[in-house]
Amino acid sequence: MAMFHHDGRNYEEAASAAAARARVKLEGMLDLGRGRLGTMIDRIQNEQPRDMVVSSKQLTFGTGQYEIEGDEPGIVSGLTIRVGMDHQAGLHSNALGQVAGRLGIPLKYINELENVSKPWSARLLAHNLNELNSHGSSERFLLREVNGEVRGFLSDRYRRMDSGPILESFAEACGRVNAVPVDSHASDTKWYLKMLLPQVYEPVPNEVCSFGVVLQNSDFGDGKLSVRVFMLRLWCTNYAIREEALSQVHLGRRLTQDIAWSDKTCELDTSAMASSVFDIVSQTLSPERVNRELGLVKLANDEGIDAGKSLTALERQKLISKAEGKEIAEIYNTPDVEILPPGNTVWRLSNALSALAGKRRDDGDERRARELEEHAGTVLTRLETKHNLARVRAQV
Repeated sequence: MAMFHHDGRNYEEAASAAAARARVKLEGMLDLGRGRLGTMIDRIQNEQPRDMVVSSKQLTFGTGQYEIEGDEPGIVSGLTIRVGMDHQAGLHSNALGQVAGRLGIPLKYINELENVSKPWSARLLAHNLNELNSHGSSERFLLREVNGEVRGFLSDRYRRMDSGPILESFAEACGRVNAVPVDSHASDTKWYLKMLLPQVYEPVPNEVCSFGVVLQNSDFGDGKLSVRVFMLRLWCTNYAIREEALSQVHLGRRLTQDIAWSDKTCELDTSAMASSVFDIVSQTLSPERVNRELGLVKLANDEGIDAGKSLTALERQKLISKAEGKEIAEIYNTPDVEILPPGNTVWRLSNALSALAGKRRDDGDERRARELEEHAGTVLTRLETKHNLARVRAQV
């Protein structure tokens, strides 16, 4: 069995009136994407972490003011971390969560104290951190600091990989197949870049979409390095981010966690990973792979579904909250066939999740927006599993 979509055809670039309108929208998105890319790259280059390997017994937590450097310097009040008597920095919320995890403090408790926004709550939190740290065993940690703020509190054997060479390798592989930036974002602790093949496809009449790949990484333990495929529905720019390619490809033996590796070894490890990313992207953006993904769109568009039961299942699996389930149901049940494709199908449900992701992004919650886009892809991946298509794909 060579292909898994229903009609066995190859998906040529679409030439319909719907596709022509989609290309106009796509050009606008690509113009914005090129502008955002420069901002993201500048931030990655300008915020390289300063590393310190320290003993837990050298650390003292406190509150007060500390100086932030970089593009927007200033004096900030909040939790601080001191190393010995010589160095003090701010403690980013990501690092705070990692400290709490090491000391066994429930994250819910941390969040509740942070939300109080009173001086006593910060002092209580610092006191708890110091007490638990003083009574614990001595350990070594890697502190990753940027512009006067510790953003990562990690094992001293954390697998450090420079984002720069990995990003360059990713961009080079995308350039070989003319993929262009369509979206990117960098936060304090992680970043992503979406690259899109500029062709427009129409696997289902009036369903126009494009196909691309997204690279994500964090230098501060806020998520792992990943390469994922995505689909973009061009009627309303819904994204569905699909399976993680890095976890499916054998990358060779990784550095073990029982040795403190030298900077040179870490550089070589980064180079090997960058080369692997190049190979993965080249395969992911191949015509054969695009054809298979678009075939999955057709299958999802043909597959009927009970949306209520599916949303309940997503809630039970903790992928969405009950409140989000209600929002998605409202979106799913809208009569508008531009926001979503028509019918009661897997494809419509996936796009309802993507539409909520767009709302979260508009509200400034980039992290949750990306998670919902991944869940939209999960809906499609489960359909693939249901029809045993993963096995078929492996045989092609």
